[in-house]
Amino acid sequence: MKITCTRKRSRLATLLLALVLMPAMMLGVVSTLSQPAKAGGMHPITVTDGIAKLGGTTVTQAAAGQTIQLVANPAPTGKVFDAWVVLEGINLSDLASKTNPVTTFTMPDSPVNVRAMFKSGTPLPTTYSLNTSVNGGHGTISPSKTNITAGSMEAVVFTPESGYEIDKVTVNGSVANVTGDTLNIAMDSDKTVVVTYRKITSGGNPAQPGNPGTPGTPGNPAQPGQLARPAVNKNKGKSPVPAAPNTAAEA
Repeated sequence: MKITCTRKRSRLATLLLALVLMPAMMLGVVSTLSQPAKAGGMHPITVTDGIAKLGGTTVTQAAAGQTIQLVANPAPTGKVFDAWVVLEGINLSDLASKTNPVTTFTMPDSPVNVRAMFKSGTPLPTTYSLNTSVNGGHGTISPSKTNITAGSMEAVVFTPESGYEIDKVTVNGSVANVTGDTLNIAMDSDKTVVVTYRKITSGGNPAQPGNPGTPGTPGNPAQPGQLARPAVNKNKGKSPVPAAPNTAAEA
């Protein structure tokens, strides 16, 4: 009987202790659940039909504040990249571009889930061709090329024959302004360059002035003439001789 009472008292003490400690334990659980996750931890990144990169390395998780690059997988046959779709963690506005297959975002302090979407279409070529030709001869042009990387610059060189010069250059049918013998072309599509040469025309040599004539020998200066001497009147001082009578008139 004494042992039974002791057991009952022990159970009662245990029950009372549990009743005292229960509120404190519940408060601790609630407090732990209400605490936010510690900042600065690693969070998962899920990319469907693409990958996430950090510093050029493929990653599946990152810390808040890091810049993450999203790269879509190559488009399936008959399709092209359409846009990114955000499923969790960030907004579309957080992406540097939602329509570019390669874009970036800043990792938040939470998991991120995105997906690359594709649509029917023809992919843009990544290389182009450069076709060159001479219209009418009298010179050459740098040779044609294929598989030129899209967006690169290509220098086209013109070499006219001696006595010829560039008359006209067209690129895909439009007249191009060429300075010197080189034209730099941006390869943003297939390009066709045609050059026409013309003969260099000269204006002729100007007339040579004639040789001046030999100057004449100056003549001898005129000799001064002798002063004329006055006539001498031989009858000076003599009586005038009377005229003979006109006998014919008297008769």
